[in-house]
Amino acid sequence: MRFLFAAVLLLAGLVGLPACRTAQAPAAPSARFLPAPFRDLAFGMPLAAFQVRRPEAVREGPAGFRVVYAEENPAPGIVRVDYYFDNEGERPLYELIIEYADLAERARVSRALFGDSNVEDTVFEHAWRVASGEGYDVTAWTFERVLVVAAVLPGTEWAE
Repeated sequence: MRFLFAAVLLLAGLVGLPACRTAQAPAAPSARFLPAPFRDLAFGMPLAAFQVRRPEAVREGPAGFRVVYAEENPAPGIVRVDYYFDNEGERPLYELIIEYADLAERARVSRALFGDSNVEDTVFEHAWRVASGEGYDVTAWTFERVLVVAAVLPGTEWAE
């Protein structure tokens, strides 16, 4: 009887191992401000952690005050995304520039994430600023087929 019990436990463990390997970490609270294909990321996450989660992203150009990574076609309906990281400390992620293939999809996603514009802006089609609940604000805006979502993290471009 003990042998049968041990065999069942071993089999259950072996069947469950692939699921354990592919499980993603729970989304950070800031993920609610990101479109679904990017919810495995979090504002403030270090560049090293990003590189593990997004190994297909490619570094672009020399580093100035920020480090830029880009992905082509990271998800259906998305042409490109640029990720901005601060160039100091652990190089935290603070901005995503997401280009959609379709204007209507960009509009649907931005409205679902942020609702009606809450910032008067004469430059961009729509603009938002919301509290993250994590001690910083998130700002977003749209133009053409692009949605930009940025965290106003201390020490980064938008906080200065």
